[in-house]
Amino acid sequence: MRRRLGIAALIQELDAYLWALYPNELYHYMAIADLQPPQVTFIAAYGGPHPIGCGALVVQQSEAELYGEIKRIFVSPTHRRRRIGCQLMALLEWYCSKIRRVGRG
Repeated sequence: MRRRLGIAALIQELDAYLWALYPNELYHYMAIADLQPPQVTFIAAYGGPHPIGCGALVVQQSEAELYGEIKRIFVSPTHRRRRIGCQLMALLEWYCSKIRRVGRG
């Protein structure tokens, strides 16, 4: 439960950050309730007991194939410039490569 509260706080930090950058009509976010398996793989990076970064891979299906869409990628500003975002992206890309292979089966 404590980890969920930490994730919720990180997502709130992400939302506040994006709302400050973009007008509401341009900001299309996913609610925490939408970040659920099986269509979503959600990952988090931790600095001690607190989440400091996150990202999600949402599996979509077109008529022709499965594909992944990366959402909610964020690293708290106080933890940037440590390649955490690169590590999150690499892991999400790896998950995406696995999904595409399964989808082609």
